[in-house]
Amino acid sequence: MSLGNMQKTQLDWVKNELFNKGRVSRNNAIKRYISRLGAYVCDLRHAGFDIRGEYVKKNGGKDFVYTLISK
Repeated sequence: MSLGNMQKTQLDWVKNELFNKGRVSRNNAIKRYISRLGAYVCDLRHAGFDIRGEYVKKNGGKDFVYTLISK
């Protein structure tokens, strides 16, 4: 698998999470070996998507969650 294909697959996963669930978390991305979540969100913002990010408390810790506001 080429790096270009891997990036496309990772970007597709991020888009699917945002479109289907309305949000994507940093911890879920890391579990799928996606360490460039912020870069993918930045690319989507440049493409015209309104995405907001915030820290949320979760299981005694915290996670950073991006939420899709509008397409």
